[in-house]
Amino acid sequence: MCGREHTCMNTEGTYVCNCGPGYQKGENERTCIDIDECRAHEQDASLRQPCSDGICINFPGGFSCQCPDGFRLGRGARCYGKYGCSMCCQEDNGLLLEDVNSGRLWPIEQVCIR
Repeated sequence: MCGREHTCMNTEGTYVCNCGPGYQKGENERTCIDIDECRAHEQDASLRQPCSDGICINFPGGFSCQCPDGFRLGRGARCYGKYGCSMCCQEDNGLLLEDVNSGRLWPIEQVCIR
């Protein structure tokens, strides 16, 4: 009947297979295919990349975001400065930085200077 990623729903005279979170129905409507959340925005312009500042890692049924060394994952799957900073300037690679003294998030185009 339905595959292991499915839930089976009885209907009058037949059944329907529904996919769980992170899966979509295959062509035959009886199999579920993993949704690659890390690449879904490439096929659908209405979707945004789920890990805008970090590295997106897809796994069956979901995904996770990882930040580069020195940064931590925070609100909205964004990477924030792990160690804080006292002064910010010049263009960086698009990561948000958090000042440990004030908690302020510095603009994307700035980099932390100690």
